[in-house]
Amino acid sequence: MKFFSLKNLPIILSVLITIGLFVNIFTKVKNSIQSTYLFGNR
Repeated sequence: MKFFSLKNLPIILSVLITIGLFVNIFTKVKNSIQSTYLFGNR
């Protein structure tokens, strides 16, 4: 049974979109924390 079949394509796409959203939010939070930390030390 192949994982990359047409029946599993929507599931794979939704998982990839969810991972992309989590990575995007994590990057924004990390950047805001770093900028706040840098500006707070000055």
